Amino acid sequence: INAEYMGCLSPLLEGYRSITRLPIHWGEQDMLLALNSVHYFRYFESVRIEFMRELLEDLAAIDRPDLGEQFLGASGVGPILASATVHYHHPVRHPDTLLIGGRLETLEDDRFSQRYRMVSTRQGRVVAEGTAEIVAFDYRVQRRRPWPPEGRRCPE
Repeated sequence: INAEYMGCLSPLLEGYRSITRLPIHWGEQDMLLALNSVHYFRYFESVRIEFMRELLEDLAAIDRPDLGEQFLGASGVGPILASATVHYHHPVRHPDTLLIGGRLETLEDDRFSQRYRMVSTRQGRVVAEGTAEIVAFDYRVQRRRPWPPEGRRCPE
């Protein structure tokens, strides 16, 4: 994808903090040769994980270098997906490369929500959008718990 064409697609992802580029693989299509619906969720998951990685790097740089380990460790509080949605606008077919943006929508004491946008570089348009709600979960006692105070200073 050349830089000039990428510049044309940039307005479609304006306001999205994390942008991930993913190619469509032949085997990800269904019998009608369109991207199988499960992959939309997987691709949004990839953006969500990248967002969390960036967030933990930002938080560790703020106060505590060990925060990332504490935040994701199975012995304490960490994020868990509570719900996810996908709204399909146009079918995607191989070959194609997708640009997928993710951004923070809301941040509360015990949860945050994200919005996703998927752009086809082949079609030059938005092909899907989605949302996710992620809650703070205490893996020791198996219940929701508030984010640590550092987690509430999430960069938008």
